Amino acid sequence: MTAFNPQGCSDSTKLINVVKVIKGGHILIPNAFSPGSTAAGGSCSSSGDGKDDVFLPLTRGLVEFELLAFNR
Repeated sequence: MTAFNPQGCSDSTKLINVVKVIKGGHILIPNAFSPGSTAAGGSCSSSGDGKDDVFLPLTRGLVEFELLAFNR
């Protein structure tokens, strides 16, 4: 990198090993989940079976993650 000041003087430097890249970020996304069933009257029941009630992608080595879900 070379920098110049308003008088035109320059200085330079070389940076080595400044950015560390960690290979192999992982994400595990369930292909299905079964939240609690819908009760009479259209309200959601909290009586799920306790298995796969929450959709929760698991990540490792990721700084940022965005998920968009659409209803067909």
